[in-house]
This record gives sequence, structure tokens and C-alpha cells, in this order.
Amino acid sequence: MRKLKSALVGLLALTVSPVLAQDAGVFEKFLQPEVAAECYPVSEFSAIADFKVLTSAQFQFIRALYVSIPPVSREFPPGDYAFRAEKDGKVMLGLASFGQDSGSSPTDQSCARFLAPDFILKMLEQIARGENGKPVGEGL
Repeated sequence: MRKLKSALVGLLALTVSPVLAQDAGVFEKFLQPEVAAECYPVSEFSAIADFKVLTSAQFQFIRALYVSIPPVSREFPPGDYAFRAEKDGKVMLGLASFGQDSGSSPTDQSCARFLAPDFILKMLEQIARGENGKPVGEGL
């Protein structure tokens, strides 16, 4: 639990940093505070970056992170699945909602996104491997 709290504090610090917006690369227009709440078609991300739909466990993790990023949300974040878009060493994570066609299609929309620091990406890899963060040998 202590590691998760530290990770969230680190993410919050990175998220509000003015350097972050300058260092978002091709994702800058999707992350600027004045337009970050706007929804964009998922096809806009997949057209400019390597795009991957994440697992349901990673989706739940990203939802929890998104709620805690300033301004802290008091509402359930929109989305049916999570994605990862990567370009030039920058990774944007987002939540997307199904459009008219169920599944990752050009009509899907993303209304929640953030730039991911390396430590969050490492956590996503652990989640993908089914690791729960417990030290080896620790009981329930």
C-alpha cells in the first residue's frame, strides 16, 4: 500500500508539472489543460502512434489513476477499455468508450487521457504479468 501511495504522489507531481505539457511530443494537443476534457476519436491516436488496447486489469488500474490526477475527479471516469499510445518515447494512456460498433473502432471516443511516466509503465507491465506487488514469501 505504501508503494501505491508513493506512486500516486509521484504521478500527481509529474502531472501538474509545467514541463510535462512541453514534453508530451505528438500527444501535446490531447493533453493541454484547456482541451484535455474534450473527447477525441480513438482513430486520431492510432493514426499517429503505436496503439494497443490494454487488459481489463490494466483498464481498472488506469481508471483509478485517472480519478486521482488533478483536478481530482468526483465522478466515475468514462470508458469501456484502456489503451496505450506510444510515439518517440512518449506514452499516453487513456480510457475509451465504444462508439456505434462494439470494440476498438474508428467511432470509439477517448475523453480521459494522461502522459505516463516510466514507473507507471512498469506497473502496467507487472499487472499484465499478473503480479500483485507482494514480496515473495509474504502471506495474506
